[in-house]
Amino acid sequence: MQYPAQVQACIDLLAVQLKNQSVADRLLYGYFRGRRYIGSKDRAKITELFYAFMRQRLRIEHYAHALQIELSPEHCVAIGLWLDGAELREVFTGDKYQPSKLSHDVLERLNGADLSSIELPINVEYNVPSWLIPYFSQNELNEELCLELKALNQEAPVDIRVNTLSTTREEVLEELRFLDISAQATTLSELGIRFTQRVPVSNLALFKKGGFEVQDEGSQLLAAACGVSAGDKVIDFCAGAGGKTLALAAAMNNKGTIIACDISEPRLNELSKRAKRAGVFNVRPLLLNHEHDKRLKRHIKTADVVLIDAPCSGSGAWRRNPDARFNISEDWLTDLTKLQSAILDSASRLVKPEGRLVYATCSMFNIENEDKISNFLNKNNGLYDLLNVDSVLTNASSESGFLKLSPAKSNTDGFFAAVLQRRPEAKDDAEA
Repeated sequence: MQYPAQVQACIDLLAVQLKNQSVADRLLYGYFRGRRYIGSKDRAKITELFYAFMRQRLRIEHYAHALQIELSPEHCVAIGLWLDGAELREVFTGDKYQPSKLSHDVLERLNGADLSSIELPINVEYNVPSWLIPYFSQNELNEELCLELKALNQEAPVDIRVNTLSTTREEVLEELRFLDISAQATTLSELGIRFTQRVPVSNLALFKKGGFEVQDEGSQLLAAACGVSAGDKVIDFCAGAGGKTLALAAAMNNKGTIIACDISEPRLNELSKRAKRAGVFNVRPLLLNHEHDKRLKRHIKTADVVLIDAPCSGSGAWRRNPDARFNISEDWLTDLTKLQSAILDSASRLVKPEGRLVYATCSMFNIENEDKISNFLNKNNGLYDLLNVDSVLTNASSESGFLKLSPAKSNTDGFFAAVLQRRPEAKDDAEA
């Protein structure tokens, strides 16, 4: 495909996204699945263009309003390219499969624009809806928060976790060097490798053989924070497609049992496929109808470790999903935090005395993290103690006992984790 045709594909995608508020990765997947003729290089370029718009969305909309340009998908993409210095007449040609020509009026407004005279609000500069900023911090917008918001709007690196059931980090790095792929060991995770170039990871033979899984370095640390041992009974309460489940299985050397719970059968099916590829056989998927499913009753007070990788806003992963910030609302967040509390209450029943409860999110919002744990501990006074995460992690420092990672501070996605230990003498109502 020629570059203008790639731009037209981006315009088509944007038209759907703006109309339906579609989740970007699902939208892209469906678009390419229905157009098998689009090659891998073209798919990569179209995806890059689409995400580049999402990272400039508020800036583009602000300039369009200031310059009195209609906010159509074509104009949005044109302004984005114009901001990057593109010659618009060479892209918007009107030829077959290429964007229609821009009107003389639009071109004149853009060519005559003085950007220095257009003031950008702080939230526009960092591409964050203004109503969301207070969720990051109850304090004023300070330099530290600005650095985080800036980092959240940048492209994320690709990290992998070495599967120690079949290989070592040194062996994987050696194989990558042999393939002339640039990569380096991560500094926080002892099992991580970060690619320093674009790599079609799923095409690598080592991936197909189960030698590694794609997993952000921060996510690897969340699994490590569980402190599991061979022979443990572990419950991964919100297992999803199993990224952390597989990390736990490797840490347990395939010994003991992991009950992988989720309410989505397709996600659990994907987990089973990934487990087979990774050579993991100590995982038992458990499909739940809801967080209080009666099938959980038999597991009350039996687990050495319960991990809650809670459904969350995903604000810590905006680098990977730049559209997500535009797809949430205050009502949705309110309902989400209620669900998190319900999950925490239910899952906490499953921890045996002196066992661990690990609550984690990929969010940077206080209401999903510190506030959630504080409310839980107040509600369950005397039942759990907060452990300092330093007691289970060697390469990451804690903040007030919690694990808090972020793009600006640790060059990972934004993650939060709290490690709680159940008291040996605790007695509570164990009804399902």
